[in-house]
Amino acid sequence: MKVPGFLLNQTAEIEEYEGEDMYGPTYGDPYNVKCRAEFGHEMVRNQDGDEVVATVTFFFPPDVQPPPDSKITFDGDEFDVIEAKKQFGLRKPSHTEVVAK
Repeated sequence: MKVPGFLLNQTAEIEEYEGEDMYGPTYGDPYNVKCRAEFGHEMVRNQDGDEVVATVTFFFPPDVQPPPDSKITFDGDEFDVIEAKKQFGLRKPSHTEVVAK
């Protein structure tokens, strides 16, 4: 069961992290996707196991899975992805939950 489309009534721009080169981090081409953003502070662990404070949680369709360190621009503000977790409802992916700072 997927998240109903009317709940994803906002739009974010995602630039997926692709790695590092000699000039710093590199990102893929930006793309827009429907989402839902909920702001609030939450203590989470990043990919290195360090505790960090997430300031926003995004809810995306299940086929959206930005890797850690990707950039999300929402309402003119830029956020860094800490973690993306696919969520399931009745054995099928329902949405992706992304915590960012």
